[in-house]
Amino acid sequence: MLKIIVDGSPLSRPMTGIGRYTNNLVKLISDYFSDSEIIILSPYPISTSDYKDNVKVIATSLPYIPMFRLMWFQFIFPLIVLFLRPSYVLLSDGVSPLLLKRKNLITILYDFVPQKHGETMSFFARYYRKFGMRLAFKKSDYLLPISKSVMKESEDSSIILGSKHVIYPCLDTEITLSEYSDQKQIDDQEDYLLILSTNEPRKNLLNLLTAFQNIYSKGLWPPKLIIKMVGHRGWNSRDVSKLADTLFNAGILKRLGFVSNKDRTIIIQNARALCFPSLYEGFGLPVAEAIMLSTPVICSDIPVLKEVCYKQPAIFHGTTSHEIEYAYLKVFSGETVLRPPNPSILESMLSKDTKIKVFQQIFSEYK
Repeated sequence: MLKIIVDGSPLSRPMTGIGRYTNNLVKLISDYFSDSEIIILSPYPISTSDYKDNVKVIATSLPYIPMFRLMWFQFIFPLIVLFLRPSYVLLSDGVSPLLLKRKNLITILYDFVPQKHGETMSFFARYYRKFGMRLAFKKSDYLLPISKSVMKESEDSSIILGSKHVIYPCLDTEITLSEYSDQKQIDDQEDYLLILSTNEPRKNLLNLLTAFQNIYSKGLWPPKLIIKMVGHRGWNSRDVSKLADTLFNAGILKRLGFVSNKDRTIIIQNARALCFPSLYEGFGLPVAEAIMLSTPVICSDIPVLKEVCYKQPAIFHGTTSHEIEYAYLKVFSGETVLRPPNPSILESMLSKDTKIKVFQQIFSEYK
């Protein structure tokens, strides 16, 4: 029997875009390879349980502390894999345990920034991206980048072997359409810009809120327009929180925290625009969601977001506070017009069949 072990770390609460992608991938493999056995190993309780009978979950309740996660992934996880003897191991986020030495390692690569933006990472993250990723790539038999932009960055690093299996674009219609098919537009009397993001340095929220504060202090903020922040707090978020408090006291910002999928859909639908100023992303799922819901997008001009917004009337800006401020001033003055995107363009770019064919090829090689 085909036995697949999955690193379930991204499936813990609250589930982010990486977790939703991993969850979707597990369900796809479970559906199309129904005679397989899938075992999810996670150091934390996972967020969902609606799997088929061929999926089993082994989860612990370790504290959310880097040392415990390191112990789990580098020692406990490899020992369980050694004991269970799977046909394949599906790893996430470009991470590979040092003690895991076996064939048929499949590594999902969500983003690849080994040298750039070191200030957005913790010491351990910087160290791993500089050295650990190279080891993970060398050990992996199959490398699955989440977007073409991530694959290009990986190839440019000259450490990716040409024989690696890849999947483009590593998103499918299920992750962007199924959640919205039964949703109905609900009128919202508030006029607001939406920030849908974890509060962490790579999301560049400090520069975004600095730009908003500058516009407000100059008296150029549109009347009755507010900002809604959706997402949980990440690491090193103190400065962003202080600035958000200032804008909250000014009456132009509301914190909604982490919301359900249904509420997120409604919030995106009713926004004047989605604000997404990230320094780097693997794919930028909130941007794809906004496009599928015909909500205008204002985002940074990084390669992966240009890939997602292909042929869409999105508004792009640089990543500094001055560049962001300039872009929004043009929107507020009417010089730049917000236009709703065309969901059919993005839908044509997404393919579930690509994933299925690649996994058919991978699993057909198992004997």
